Amino acid sequence: MMNAVDSWFTVDREGFGQLMASRPRVAMLHDLLQNVFDEDATTATVTLEPIEGRRGRARLTVEDDCPDGFTDLRDAYTLYKASKKKGDPLKRGRFNEGEKFVLSLCEEATIATTTGTVVFHPDGTRTITKAKRATGSVFDAVARLTRPEVEEVLTEIKRLLVPAGFTVMINGEALPQRTPIRTIRQVALNTVRVNDEGALVSSTRQTSVEIVGREAGEKPHIYEMGIPVVEVDVPWHLNIGQKVPLNRDRDNVTPAYRRALLAAVLDQTVDMLTNDQATDGWVTDALPAAEEATVVEATTKRFGKGWVIGTPNDREADKNAVDHGRAVVGGGALPKEAWGAVRRAGAAQASAVEYTMKPAIGDRPPNMATPSPFVTALTRYTKKVAMFLLDEDYFEIDVWNERSSSTAGRYCGRRIVVNIAHLPNPKDTEAFALAIDDLMIHECAHKFSSDHFSPVYYNACTRLGAKLRTLPTRWRYQV
Repeated sequence: MMNAVDSWFTVDREGFGQLMASRPRVAMLHDLLQNVFDEDATTATVTLEPIEGRRGRARLTVEDDCPDGFTDLRDAYTLYKASKKKGDPLKRGRFNEGEKFVLSLCEEATIATTTGTVVFHPDGTRTITKAKRATGSVFDAVARLTRPEVEEVLTEIKRLLVPAGFTVMINGEALPQRTPIRTIRQVALNTVRVNDEGALVSSTRQTSVEIVGREAGEKPHIYEMGIPVVEVDVPWHLNIGQKVPLNRDRDNVTPAYRRALLAAVLDQTVDMLTNDQATDGWVTDALPAAEEATVVEATTKRFGKGWVIGTPNDREADKNAVDHGRAVVGGGALPKEAWGAVRRAGAAQASAVEYTMKPAIGDRPPNMATPSPFVTALTRYTKKVAMFLLDEDYFEIDVWNERSSSTAGRYCGRRIVVNIAHLPNPKDTEAFALAIDDLMIHECAHKFSSDHFSPVYYNACTRLGAKLRTLPTRWRYQV
């Protein structure tokens, strides 16, 4: 003969307590208080203190003024019972685990409410009585907490963000209300809802995010409507105005959720960041989803005004940019996704765009200077200078009139380009003479190094400049 029982499962209290043992002890108060915050209550009164003469034991009571108390008394002792707030994104509960986690850490407890009283005895049994309260509920228990654990809980509970309209008393002292530094009114974030089968599924909805300053010694956290749930590497606490889609252990969020949240926060706080804070990892992570103006401001704070992207095939442009006071940022400074955001926002351009020292006329032939007595005289003089400075017996000179080129000259072995479009007006004989000698020293020095910023190059410039002083003739042509 078989005996029937009224339930498929039996949950071992000690085993459940061991499973939940990794949660911080302050979660006991978080779980009890979140129930108060989710009801029509205005006040929660908490007492937590060691019991004299009972080592490792403390008295814990939480009393609230919710008019209706527990609507269903079975919620106090039924694990995973469908909660009335399970699918409500504006309520904190999910799995009906809160009180059960607390009970697993208690030696004995009593829950008295408007619908009855449940007594949990030390031997593992429970008794339900019809004793009722006129209003509100009270949880009264002997908790297995050492004196240091009690002190830790009383310290940690001060990080709670008390919702507007609530009063939370801890051992006779009211927790202070904290005013947000800023509030993001509308941001689309994932949350959880219940589908037609009663299962929790992901959903996106508009919510608010409060940016709250930290007290000394506090680590920044993501909060779920006042309850700290996940550490986050930002300068502030982030209080989400709806259910946060946490993992099963309630200690982390998905990378996609974190990125969306941090991008919304960065958009609202980039003006508050110091230059050092702009280099923080969370800022880098937020850039791909941030607004374009945010990307520009954040990267300017990080790298400096006018920063440029390094050009691997034109290191002279990089060095020239540095010489002009610009920060040159290499590809390894940001991840691929962040670089995509930089390019979309037009936050910076390659160093070669403005600081290249190479001619840039594309594949077309250059515009040559129109033949004239002046061009003939210029060709003759520059050829003579080049042959003299470089001890060559043969040299070619090309005279350009090319405004689209960024340079006034170019060294090409035994050929030098002189681009009169970037030289002074030849009618100003003295200015032109000085510029043409300066250009010839500059270009001839490239025989010894192509790098404008190398010691070999500038030593060649000084040596050739000294040598040019000994040339018997100077530019004398009058236009």
